[in-house]
Amino acid sequence: MEVKGGFQSGFGGVEHETGRFVNLNNLSQSACYSITSGRWGIGLGGGGGVSVIMVFNSNAINWLDGRELSDWSFNLSLGENWGAVAKFMVDKNIHTMLKLGAKSAIELVKNADDIKDFTSLVFSSLDLANSKERHPIFTFDVPMASVGMEISGFKKSGKIHIDL
Repeated sequence: MEVKGGFQSGFGGVEHETGRFVNLNNLSQSACYSITSGRWGIGLGGGGGVSVIMVFNSNAINWLDGRELSDWSFNLSLGENWGAVAKFMVDKNIHTMLKLGAKSAIELVKNADDIKDFTSLVFSSLDLANSKERHPIFTFDVPMASVGMEISGFKKSGKIHIDL
């Protein structure tokens, strides 16, 4: 898990993420990390939230120190306007589906073995076995665990720093 924050102003911006890597094959092996990235694209606004980052095909954490990351991203944060979105979801009964999905996800990840199963599901679903990357890294934001107001599309580039 990680917390992150960032902003975009016109054609540039910045994002900072900080969290803790945990090796699911060896729970005693963990390390704090941070990633500061520059953003190049178009957008306006800022926000912060909670994300999950997964590193696949790796039995160690230390090799991540200094690794450069570069990828495309899109942010949509509606700030206080989430109330209107929530009303729409209630009117269309979408909230019931989301509650069922969240309950299922919580049931799925109750312990480390379940989290391993969940990451295996993500690995398979994204066909990461056929990735060109030796150790694919996948990040996703936790829905409804963010604040801010932003709409932006950008390429971000940064470097992982591990506190060894």
